[in-house]
Amino acid sequence: MVKTDDAEKIFYFVDKNNIPKKLQDRFTQDSFTFETVSGKTYQKIYLGYQEARMMREEKLFQNVGDRIEDFFGNRMIIADIFPETGTVLDNLYFVKVSAPISDC
Repeated sequence: MVKTDDAEKIFYFVDKNNIPKKLQDRFTQDSFTFETVSGKTYQKIYLGYQEARMMREEKLFQNVGDRIEDFFGNRMIIADIFPETGTVLDNLYFVKVSAPISDC
């Protein structure tokens, strides 16, 4: 969890062994790899429906594939936005288990 001035952001550290059942079809073999763009390495981040909506409203990104240069001290690329589940999953950020999320 990362606490900001306005809210608490909850990160779910995911690997191939702990993918929530409602989201299993959204992850692929390369879901857990890093991506290099223009010589910079980015960690893939998957967004729950509500978190993606809030980030778009804050103009942090617009589309899947967009990059965020400083997301809690890390370079991230938006890998996917999950459909609304009506569960707590909608409020989570999903990152690789070894992702170096600062301040966690």
